[in-house]
Amino acid sequence: MERHLITGATGLIGGLLTLDLLEHHPEAELVCLVRPRGGRPAQERLDAALRDAARVYRRETVLKQAGRRCRAVAGDLTLPLCGTSGARIGPISQIWHSAASLAFEDEAKEAIMRSNVDGTRHLAALAQRLGADVFNHISTAYVVGDRAGRVPAAPVDLRVRPNNWYEHSKILGERIVSSSGFPTLRILRPSAVIGHGTTLGATTFSGLYGMVKTLLALRLRNRQDFTGPPLRIRADKDALLNLVPVDLVTHGAVALSSAGAPSGVYHLSNASQAGVADTLSVIAERVGIPEPALVAAADGFTPAERRLDQSFTFYRPYLSATRHFELTETLRHAAVSMDAPLPRERLVDFVDWYLGTLGRRPAAAVGTA
Repeated sequence: MERHLITGATGLIGGLLTLDLLEHHPEAELVCLVRPRGGRPAQERLDAALRDAARVYRRETVLKQAGRRCRAVAGDLTLPLCGTSGARIGPISQIWHSAASLAFEDEAKEAIMRSNVDGTRHLAALAQRLGADVFNHISTAYVVGDRAGRVPAAPVDLRVRPNNWYEHSKILGERIVSSSGFPTLRILRPSAVIGHGTTLGATTFSGLYGMVKTLLALRLRNRQDFTGPPLRIRADKDALLNLVPVDLVTHGAVALSSAGAPSGVYHLSNASQAGVADTLSVIAERVGIPEPALVAAADGFTPAERRLDQSFTFYRPYLSATRHFELTETLRHAAVSMDAPLPRERLVDFVDWYLGTLGRRPAAAVGTA
């Protein structure tokens, strides 16, 4: 029996990836490396995460296969060999490494490096011990750092200047697996991942949802009617933002595996990009703030604008430049579409769905008073 080892199965990409692998690799056994947490054993955490993913993505029929073909093994990426000898895992055909810390702050540097750099090194060593022939490493398209414009699917440029510790850790992770000697190494690079293209749902929230939460918090802290000059945000009004639904990411990844795609770098991004101005306008509208003014510098910011600017530190590099991630290699091997248009009305759908998870109706539907 073919056996795959998955990390991050309790996360956004990993949960849907596990369901997709159950469906598209019907003879494979899936072993998920899961860290016990809060007194909950690994198997309990995995079962709960997959139930949640199946509900959010409407994949309950696939979930029925998990009981006989998907099991958890307790492990911890921050420990040598991930805290396991591999005896409970068995020989492995493919590795799917999707677990990662999404933190970025300077104060979180050590934790980020333990998870994303040491964790990748420990998993690579475990994969070698288990005899894995294929290592699928889920990185990020933003390992290009401050580079803008056309971005080829290629190894990281040694001159790259990362925007934050998250990007830096993913660059180092790619270098670790690239030098580990796996017969087939696929580096899979999603862009900014959002909810499911059909159900709109997601199981964890960062990126787009972090911006929504930040502007909603501003709205709740400042209960006045936001009369006067519009709120200023540092961003490029002409830039494009690559938001990719999670199902495009996982379908693309599994399609590359099913096609036996060779070693290489593969972008898992959206062929259609959203406008930065449209994205921020929609978020502001739905949380009940007048459309913001996008500016290049923070000169003359009010105290509230300075606080917001600080909260947007992570997002600013992605709101200030357009990157066109080349999909040629992905489409050459994967028989899937990587195109999910995101016009304004579609962005509204994703933002409204997230606001619903917070127990809030969109402010645009109820008024801003």
